Amino acid sequence: MTIDYDDVLPGATHWSLLIRPGRLLRMTDLEGGANVSMLFYNPLNLLERYNAPDTLKCQHTFRLTQGHCLYSDMGRIFCSVIEDTVGWHDTACGTSTAAKIAARWGAVSYQEARNGRTQNGADSFLNEAAKYGTDRRDLPVNVNWFSRVSVGAQGGLLFAPFNSKPGDRVTLEMDTPVLLHTCPHPLDSAAEFPRSRSSPSRTVRRTDVGDASVSVTAASGSASPPRVRPPRAAAKRGRAARRDRAGRAAPDGRGRLRWAPLSEVGFWAGRSGAGPRAPRDPAGAGAALAGGA
Repeated sequence: MTIDYDDVLPGATHWSLLIRPGRLLRMTDLEGGANVSMLFYNPLNLLERYNAPDTLKCQHTFRLTQGHCLYSDMGRIFCSVIEDTVGWHDTACGTSTAAKIAARWGAVSYQEARNGRTQNGADSFLNEAAKYGTDRRDLPVNVNWFSRVSVGAQGGLLFAPFNSKPGDRVTLEMDTPVLLHTCPHPLDSAAEFPRSRSSPSRTVRRTDVGDASVSVTAASGSASPPRVRPPRAAAKRGRAARRDRAGRAAPDGRGRLRWAPLSEVGFWAGRSGAGPRAPRDPAGAGAALAGGA
């Protein structure tokens, strides 16, 4: 394989990328005890997102490892775990917030410490989500790679420090936008803010037959991650679909997405430019599908 992209992502930072079909995303923990929180979305409809409850229920598991798939809230497979040397990854505890970080390690702002601030997971996801036209309402429960959370005898959640060892890795196959950060797990009880041991790097590899891999390697470092701009078309679709939660994005006659209230949306099929069909109307209102040529 040929490396297309390789970089180091320090601890308590964030990053995002649109993974195309045939690509692999690889994460490797270089120091041990990393935490990489991640979210997935449908690149054609950003309102469809990762669903942790369905992922766990349909596979009768409380943890993620090799052989498991990650499902969307519409029942589609977003991602499959094709390699895992850790054996246990959490997807039930969500991400850290500013209040939890401040209560545990104190609030240190960017103005006070620049990149040495105590960053939290929720704000990290929001920073990356904004690049794709999404916001706080579009953040579901995430995956926490390399982190293990089990259920104790009394029913409480138990966090296992340093669940992963140096060199442990996870490889994923997907076709989605990926948002990730390396902030501490919300149940992490380390005495000091765990900046150095939650830091990945990333690599994209391509072969002559079209396969490629993106490697996100957990390691410490001081370099800031590059800003990855999302596709303009994806961001535009996301804004159009969110313009009103009571509406949907419907294609017009030229194959573009336009907003239409639910009462105007029926169904559509065929090539771009084909005439619209009338939706089913059991009430007899006779509303026609919007979006003609």
